[in-house]
Parts: sequence; structure tokens; C-alpha cells
Amino acid sequence: MKSKNDSFIIRSLSLKLPDLPIFFFIYIFIGILTIPNNFLLDDLDVCWLTRTGELIWQNGQLPTADVFSFTHQGKPWVLYQWGFEFFLGGLHLLAGLGGVVWGGALLIALTYSLLFHFLLKLGIHRVVCIGLVVITMLINSFHWLCRPNTASILFYTYLIIFLENHRRSPKNHTIWALPLLFLLWANVHLGFTSGLMVLLVYALGAWFFPTFFREEQQVKDCRLMLVFFLCLIATFINPYGPYLFKYLWELSQATNMNRGISELHSPDFHSPFFLLFALQICLVLLISHKTYSGRGLLLVVLCLTLIMALFSARHIPYFSIPAIIHLAYSWKARSGIENKPINLLNQHNGWGWGLTIATICLAGVTLAHRSNLEFYDFSEKRAPKAATAFLEKNLGESSPARIFTSGGGAQWNDYLLYKLFPRVKLFIDTRFDMYGDEFFKKFIILRQKLRCSLQPLEPWRIDFLIIEKNQGKDKNDPTDLVGWPPATFPWKLIYEDDQAMIYRNLKNATMLPKTEPNIKYGFQ
Repeated sequence: MKSKNDSFIIRSLSLKLPDLPIFFFIYIFIGILTIPNNFLLDDLDVCWLTRTGELIWQNGQLPTADVFSFTHQGKPWVLYQWGFEFFLGGLHLLAGLGGVVWGGALLIALTYSLLFHFLLKLGIHRVVCIGLVVITMLINSFHWLCRPNTASILFYTYLIIFLENHRRSPKNHTIWALPLLFLLWANVHLGFTSGLMVLLVYALGAWFFPTFFREEQQVKDCRLMLVFFLCLIATFINPYGPYLFKYLWELSQATNMNRGISELHSPDFHSPFFLLFALQICLVLLISHKTYSGRGLLLVVLCLTLIMALFSARHIPYFSIPAIIHLAYSWKARSGIENKPINLLNQHNGWGWGLTIATICLAGVTLAHRSNLEFYDFSEKRAPKAATAFLEKNLGESSPARIFTSGGGAQWNDYLLYKLFPRVKLFIDTRFDMYGDEFFKKFIILRQKLRCSLQPLEPWRIDFLIIEKNQGKDKNDPTDLVGWPPATFPWKLIYEDDQAMIYRNLKNATMLPKTEPNIKYGFQ
């Protein structure tokens, strides 16, 4: 027979043991963090995001006007995702790119461990839970980047879980804390609008269709509708107030810009990620005939988010999260375990383990950064690292050099900004919303003209032109030089490698010290 002291010791030890979701969190977090050429840095938008965040930290306020370009110097700049830039910039100041990767890994691991925890609480077998979450992870992995949308997906997942817990537990009064979530979300990413849409669907269901919302409920519940209006008001608490909504609407109408951003296009089902998305749609259609409490409500959410996902690949995660919850409920209905007790003993224990592991990892990447032992870097396939190093070594310290870059879309400019700011000013970078739709169109036209002549650059007084070497070139014909602009006066080829070419404007001869040109193929 166990004594009271023995029982107390056993309970104390059990509180120290992490549950399965915590192990899942640690596994994802460390798994992402230990990848050297980390895919979280594949999108070079992270370059200007971190530099903007550093400016906020250093100046103690948001930049009110553009400081990165020479074409829009001083133009008002709306930082609608300043919260994430602040987060990323602080981590970069602390631990360099290691801190940036740490932040991205933390957001991703939290998202799917929270989802895993919720599915386990439903009473579904852990193997099925792992399978459902892994499917969701694979579908959304194309969005695993150090970008604000990664934080938005975490907030969205938490919101869906929060609303489902409220629907299943009507005496839960924590719904009044939701405005705090939207207050933070509205300052991190524009995805909060999707959250407002889902919250409105739940609020309408609870008020006008009580049995549709919760089968055993016969009385209308207006609390969620009141919470919705409080959340809407909370989103106005941002540096721009209600104008933020007007600005987001203007972004949605920027046709030239949106046409040039691949993630805003409809999903291309030739990609394996999008094939998994199609598989999830098929599973939803196959299993949807099984009824469960709140089924109609989730199906409305799925229909709305599916339309969004088919219109723009960026919104696929906003469909996949509620879709996997719908599949979990349907699995329970098919298996006849609707009333099975929750098979998670210590639901709230073990998060201290995750916090401890995350803190130790942050200390590790910080120490490595301070010791100049950089483990993370941008991919050489995506960034012109050698050409940028050449400029970094040879640029003078006088006024900032004006640079036009035609490679990598506009993301090469982001990398130059990351490495060389404030010694350079750019023609454009991937803050397309700041530049405006008409200027983005001019940039596309100008880049096309440069394949024939460099003359169109004359009015802009460019100091250096960086060209992606194989842009427009027929790789099957080595004699085809389409896309290689002629080096006629005042332009001189000063650098060339397998990836990029740098042209110097001789009219601005003071911008670069006299050094031997680094030209691999002997062009003069």
C-alpha cells in the first residue's frame, strides 16, 4: 500500500515529465534549427525585414518614410507588419542569422505542437494525430520561411483551436481575451483579416443558429458577436488606425504587383506540395458525410477558406488547419469514439521543457554569432554572394552608391540591402506595396528593355548595374547571348562570375576605387 508521501512524490515527478506534444515541439524545433543551409532563409524578403526591425530598435520608433531606395527616398512608408519586423530585427541584433532562424523555427514548432495537442485532447489515437499533423505540415511546408505569414499561421491556428474549445465548452469565459490576440495580430501581419472572417462565422452561428453551432444549445448566444466587435476595434489599435484597412484594400487592387508575386497566384498542382493540398481536399470530400457537433459550422469555414486558397496559394494554410480539424472530428465519428475520454494525462505539463530547450538554443546561436562561428547563411543559388562581396570590398565611403539589379526578380536587391546598407541605395526591392503598382510596372518594363540596351538607365543616374548572367539566355545554345547587354560607354564590365555581372557607370568614376577588374572570361 502506497503512503501519502509516496503518492506526493509520484505526482511531483509526473509534473516534471513533458507530454507528447512537448516532445513533438522539441523534435520540430531542433530538427529545423540543425539544418545548416536553412530553408527558412530561402526567401530573401527576410533581408529587408531584419534591417527594418533593426532600424526600429536603434531609433526607438517606426520609420515614417523610405530609407532604402533612391527612387522613393522620403516617400511615406506604411509598416503594416512592424511587429514581426521588430521581433526579427531584435533576434538578428542578438544572434545574427542564427537568431532569425531560431525565431522562425519557434513559430513553426509552436503552430503544429498546439495543433497536435488539440487533436490529442479530442481523444484520437496518437498515431492518427501524428499522421494528420504531418500531412498538414507537408502541405504548409512551402510557407516555412522567416516571414510575417509564419506568425500569422500560428495566430490563426490558435484562434481556430480557441473557438473550437469555446464551442465544446460553453462555460468557458476566456473568449474575452480574444481582443488581445487581434491587437497583437493586427500589428504583425495582414492575415488578421482571415481571422476576423472565421470569428464572424462562429459568432453568426452562435447567435442565429444555436443548434448549428452547438447541438445541445437551444438559446442564442450573442457573446461571440460582441467579442467579434471588440476584436475588430482592437485591430484599429495600430500606428495607422482605421487607415490600415484602406491600405490593405489598395494592396488587393494592385494588379501589376499581385501578378508579379508568385505566391499570390492560384496553386500550380504540378508541385508536390500542392498535390498534397489536392489530396486533403479529396479526403475532406470523402469523409464529410459523417456528422458531428459543429460540422456545418466548420464546413462553412472550409468553403470560404478553400475559395481563398484556390485563388491564392498564400492562403492554403488557412484552409489546411480547419480541414485537418474537420478530418479529426470525422475520424471520431467514423470510429464511434465520440464520447471516449481524453487520453492525455498531463495536458498542461511540460511546457517548461520546451521553454528551457528553446532558451538554451537561443543562447547557443547567440554565442556562435558573437564568436563569429556563423552556422547559417543565405543560399548561393538565391543570392549573388560573390558579386556582393566584390562590391563590399571595393565600395567607397562617400555618398551611397545607386544600384539597379535585374537578377532574382527583385530579391537580389534585398540581399544587397542586407549586406551593404547604408552604403548603397536601391532602385527597388521587394517592398512592392511601398513603391506602388505603377512603379512596379515601370520596373518590369525597364528590366525587359535592358536585355537590348542599357540606355534606358541614363535618366536614373545609376552607379552600378548587376545583371543575372543567364537571364533570358538559351541554355541549350552557348552562343546565344540574349540578355547580355552590350558594355558600351559609359558602362564598363568590372566583374563577372557564373552567376552575375557588374557594370560600372564611368561617369561616376569616384564611386569605386581603382582595382583590377575581376572578370572570369577576360572581357574588358
